[in-house]
Amino acid sequence: MPGKLIRLFVHPGDRVRVGDRLAVLQAMKMEHDIRAPVSGTVSRLNCAEEALVDGGQPLFEIEPDHAESSA
Repeated sequence: MPGKLIRLFVHPGDRVRVGDRLAVLQAMKMEHDIRAPVSGTVSRLNCAEEALVDGGQPLFEIEPDHAESSA
């Protein structure tokens, strides 16, 4: 959903696990946690704090762990 990215908790190179909190998006007068859908390494951020983002815009790129991607 479109909104404003008000807080980032990760940087490129950070390892994350499924469900880890990546960011907080403010939309529709509410704050929404953005959580990791897979375990792996954050390879790229496609946004910055305070950025306005469109609905469906990829905010992060995560390189999945090999064990998880083969399952």
